Amino acid sequence: MIAEKVADLNNPGMEVDFDPAEAEALGAFEETAMDAETARDSVADLSREVAEGA
Repeated sequence: MIAEKVADLNNPGMEVDFDPAEAEALGAFEETAMDAETARDSVADLSREVAEGA
């Protein structure tokens, strides 16, 4: 079923629906968010720059 849907994507104007499990299996949802520690560190870096007048 997924292979047929993927093949259908090559047809211009064709709308193809994938359920969340199918989309994930095809790699549509790749986690690219930074982790919490990296986010905190980036805020700390900005705070230092502001304090130093950069």
